[in-house]
Amino acid sequence: MRRRSAVVLVWVFLCPIVASVAWNVDRRLALALVATALGGVVALAAGRVRAAVGDAASRGEGDGWSLIPNRQYEGRHAESGGIARGEQERALREIEAEAERRDREE
Repeated sequence: MRRRSAVVLVWVFLCPIVASVAWNVDRRLALALVATALGGVVALAAGRVRAAVGDAASRGEGDGWSLIPNRQYEGRHAESGGIARGEQERALREIEAEAERRDREE
């Protein structure tokens, strides 16, 4: 959320500066400056998205366990009587395999 707020603030303060520079220079130069700035923003955003997607895939995000370090859920947690991480992941794999088997049968 902070990053988005920072981006919005930068744009709010940067756009009038770019507009005033673009207004006071030759029209072609202004278009080139604006196009270059927008191209840079798009390139940076695309790079960040690619990096985030690659990092998420390599870290295993999306499986629900990424927020919990492995060392904390190696065994049972006695307070809540839950199952170990490995047991839950094994159960999920079994459920997925059963669903795939049923899909093939239909």
